[in-house]
Amino acid sequence: MSPFFGNAERQEHVFRVAVPCALAVLWLTTCTDVLYRYLTHHPWDMGEWLINYAGGFVRRGFFGSMALVLSGWVGVNPGAVVAFFQMLSYGVFFGVSWSLLRREAQMAPFLFLVISPFLFGFPLLAGGCHRKEILLIALFAGLVWLAKCRSAPVFEKCFYGVMGLFPLLVLSHEALVIYLPYFLILFFWKLPGTRWRFLLSAALLVPSGIAFLAACIYYRCTAGEVQMIMDQLRIHGYPVSDGGAIPWVGQTREFCAEHVARRLASNRYHLYGVALLLIAAAFYPVRSRLRQVLGRPLSRVLLFFSIAGTVVLCTTGVDWGRYIYIHAALCFLICFLPGDPVPQSPEWRSGFRFKLLLFAALLYSGSWFMPHVAPRKLVATVLENTTYAQYAKPYQKMWRYWVPLPSA
Repeated sequence: MSPFFGNAERQEHVFRVAVPCALAVLWLTTCTDVLYRYLTHHPWDMGEWLINYAGGFVRRGFFGSMALVLSGWVGVNPGAVVAFFQMLSYGVFFGVSWSLLRREAQMAPFLFLVISPFLFGFPLLAGGCHRKEILLIALFAGLVWLAKCRSAPVFEKCFYGVMGLFPLLVLSHEALVIYLPYFLILFFWKLPGTRWRFLLSAALLVPSGIAFLAACIYYRCTAGEVQMIMDQLRIHGYPVSDGGAIPWVGQTREFCAEHVARRLASNRYHLYGVALLLIAAAFYPVRSRLRQVLGRPLSRVLLFFSIAGTVVLCTTGVDWGRYIYIHAALCFLICFLPGDPVPQSPEWRSGFRFKLLLFAALLYSGSWFMPHVAPRKLVATVLENTTYAQYAKPYQKMWRYWVPLPSA
């Protein structure tokens, strides 16, 4: 038996050193990618966040309007405000995840999840996908940390505060309301479901429902309103190109449905079914944790509504990879709620089998990826397309931005 790989304490020590280092590198790489997209005025990853109310009320316009106000207060352009909130939200998600991981008696069951291409690495590997769902994931991560590390009264007060702010999140992107049941699952896991809490939580859902209905009623804005949004960004010193997320809010539901049909016909969307199987394999070692939280009757009902809403969303949106990513991130955080140790087969602590486990984890994380939209393949077919090679691309892009190639 290997004196190192066969020693359980040393194995755990390796995890407790390697995991925070890996998360820190991933966060820095993600921030580098955010910086590049900020500098290049990306029409989707920046444009979606900068939809605003310059031409009147439009769906997804709250955060952009807030960014315009904050940019005036601070004296920076609104794109810098967006980049800051993106980096901060990723920092909260990554930092809270490590804080929860380090409290686990064993990290090995979480190995496949931590280095998977669908969780922390997804925004980088999905072709660049820094959208508003990271705000929701960061909020949920903070509540999970409070549920795990703070008293019930403190958690309850913070939960009510988040629910009071949730309509603003819905006004920033109406589809995020689909994931609201996860917050209720967390709430009723931590606290007993008394009649008073049921009534209060139901009342707190009403503002988010009204915000969602408002977004549905004002689903489409006019071409003039789109132009006013773009002009407002130019006035504030951060113009965004005409293509991208801002003109998209001017499209009709019929156009969106036709767009989905065209995408489904020209791409291999069935590959997301394969991705779901690969994701399920990563969650398999912690299945007992998920079963404890999501297996309760109320949790099943709430989870059903969230999944049903996602299915409906897939008929009007093509970013199926993003929808799966949000579910996966929230389920990952839910795994930390139960306090009992994750069952682990002791024979994996033997030297050879532990080496085999590490090799399988590295192969799993490096050989496939999940596109956020329009999948054509999942498997990295050549060495330069492995996920490990993709992590270097943000630095390559920044280098080319600062040191452009000489013209011929």
